Amino acid sequence: MTCIKPVGETCCGCPTALGVNFILMLHFAVDGMLLLQAVGRALPAGAGGALRTFGPDSAVACYSLVGLAIISAAFYGVAARRGALVRTYLFYMVFTVLADSYFVVQAFVLTDVCEGARSISADTGPVLACGITRALGGGVAAACLALQLYFVYLVWSYSEELAQRGAVNHPGLLADEAVALSTKRRSKDPFAAALYGALQDSVAATPLCGRSPGFFAPWRAAKQPCRL
Repeated sequence: MTCIKPVGETCCGCPTALGVNFILMLHFAVDGMLLLQAVGRALPAGAGGALRTFGPDSAVACYSLVGLAIISAAFYGVAARRGALVRTYLFYMVFTVLADSYFVVQAFVLTDVCEGARSISADTGPVLACGITRALGGGVAAACLALQLYFVYLVWSYSEELAQRGAVNHPGLLADEAVALSTKRRSKDPFAAALYGALQDSVAATPLCGRSPGFFAPWRAAKQPCRL
């Protein structure tokens, strides 16, 4: 049981499936641009040039290529309501958000922005320009992180929705989980275990219209009562 409840619709009132499709299209476009940019940097500059060795651009290209495959599978998962494919994309998205958050904080918070702000306006003074630049950088970083966290929350909510629909379509799984939880509680509570054992012994000793008693005796007795 989680403290965070999944959302049933997006902030604009649209279904979560529509919002997830929008996120997938946006992420697909970003990964595609990163892949093209990395491949363009790795290609030789001239006709007789050689390809560059493995570096950050090659790592970004490989990561984007894997992401395109995962996002394509997630598109099918949303259309066919396959929760496993959507959850796989959720893991990829969380890792992407963590990596992107590091670069955003590095670029807008940890970098000394006052060096470039001194040449913006000499009339107002470098202190005011530095303060404005720091405030804008922190605001941009906070907005980017908040938007990405909302996207993650939306995709997680949709994956939970698909998981709940799958559990409703398979009620036997819920029954098995309830039986397992009841057994676990009886194992932790000696009084409940003793009471359950006494109840089972008393039910087993009750005649069941010629049938042999067993574990399912209470249900059989309720369905077919004995007539003396």
